[in-house]
This record gives sequence, C-alpha cells and structure tokens, in this order.
Amino acid sequence: MLRRSIFCLIVASALALGCGSKPSIVGTWSLGISGATDVTATFAEGGNLTLNATIESYKVGASGLYALDGDSLTLTVSKFDLPADIPAAFKSMAEAEAKRQLTLGASKIEWVGNDEIRVTPPAGGTTALAKPFTMTRKK
Repeated sequence: MLRRSIFCLIVASALALGCGSKPSIVGTWSLGISGATDVTATFAEGGNLTLNATIESYKVGASGLYALDGDSLTLTVSKFDLPADIPAAFKSMAEAEAKRQLTLGASKIEWVGNDEIRVTPPAGGTTALAKPFTMTRKK
C-alpha cells in the first residue's frame, strides 16, 4: 500500500510539473531578419501579436494576430504605427508594403531549447520574412 501511494504521488507530481510539456511562444523575441535591425515580436496569450523594427533609421510598429498549430506559425498583421514624417501621400502605400513584408504564411518552426526557434517560411516568398530566420527569446 505504501509503495502504491508513493508511486501515485510521483506520477501526480510529474503531471503537475508539466512533464513533457512544450515550450511557450508567449513573450518577447528578437528576430534575425535581414534588412532590418532591432526587430522584436511580442506574442501574447490569446493570439495577439506586436512587432517593432528599425528599417533604414525609421522605427516601425505593427500589430495583429498569430496562430501556432503544432510546428506551424502564421503571422497576420493588420495595424501599423509608421513614422510621423512619412508624407501623407505615401502613407497608404507604406502601410500596404509593411503588411506585405510582415505577413508570414504558415511556416515551419523548430524549437532549439526553450529560448530559440528556427523559422522556415514557405518557399517562393519575396518579402523580408521569406528567408529562414531565428527567433531568440528576450530576457
């Protein structure tokens, strides 16, 4: 009886500690993307996403949604925070280009520990997120 109680206690403890659980994408990550510096993505509970980057000395922000399904990550950007000094005539064009550049189709991800993810976008893309890149969790 004592052995059975100890065994049950060990199993319950392992389940409570998340034995074999997957790492969480929730948090802020640095993205290694060519053509931009200081690129961060913040993934929140519930699928909300915030992106920030510096592109040619301009600070750009974006928000939208993400979906993580197994080893597939999708980013859909819907709102932009562009620099104030962009002429009004170019703002809608800049927003359209930012949306094109920052939307990520269903991409394969590979966890490298709890704090690094390798992302492989679908083939044939021509945007900033078209080439494989690494995401590193910011602490």
